[in-house]
Amino acid sequence: MFLVEFSPGTSITGAAISIATDRAGGFEDTDLTSFRELVPVLGLAIYRLVLFLTTGQMLDSYLGRMSGARVMAGEIVRGQGRIISAAILLADLSGFTRLTDREDPLDVVRWLNEHFEAIGDPVIENNGEILKFLGDGLLAVFPAAAVAGEPCGACEAAPRVAREAIRRNDAVNARRKGSGEPQLPLDIALHFGEVVYGNVGTSRRLDFTAIGRAVNEVSRIEGFCGQLGVHLLLSDLFARRCRSDFRQLGTFELRGVEFPLVLSTTD
Repeated sequence: MFLVEFSPGTSITGAAISIATDRAGGFEDTDLTSFRELVPVLGLAIYRLVLFLTTGQMLDSYLGRMSGARVMAGEIVRGQGRIISAAILLADLSGFTRLTDREDPLDVVRWLNEHFEAIGDPVIENNGEILKFLGDGLLAVFPAAAVAGEPCGACEAAPRVAREAIRRNDAVNARRKGSGEPQLPLDIALHFGEVVYGNVGTSRRLDFTAIGRAVNEVSRIEGFCGQLGVHLLLSDLFARRCRSDFRQLGTFELRGVEFPLVLSTTD
């Protein structure tokens, strides 16, 4: 058994190299000498492999599986990106601002993580990509085919994800209520459109995300949840790509949006 220490400055502190034999009598002294000469080379190869795997896992954690893979593949230039069609999910926790004003910050972070897990896990489990956490919510996309007016897998999955996220968030709130802790209701908006998926930012700090008119519109749609008294809203652009029937709530003017949108719900 040989212990190899790696250079400081990363989360990878070292590796253990174990060499075994089934030869009667075990290793000879010349074998051990050869192993000692070989260990530095093996350690360098192991370090490179482990660093690659760890970097990939870190990018998955901080950027998401799809975004991380694209960064690993070399998409690291500002402005580099592509236009994709996607089902867009925006989730927002009601009452979070009031909570931060009166509660201990460490408790707020713990509670927020519990909510994010309830909301985000269904997204990941259904091949969605969480693009960013927005303080008290999150933005996610489900890449889809651009064929207009036809049902697609991404749009069929997104309402299931939304309902499951609301169900799990309700379960978190139920546990909180039992222990006398605050509860945060969840509102979700679903929309469909084209977004630019890629690098934006400064020359020294980039963000791999989605931007575009559809992202702005889904934010405006989510704002109607409280006004209409529902926890899930869908645009007509999204709803017409699903096989399910939804209950229409009417046509609404969205601030900063040129055309009104028909909004529906599953409630």
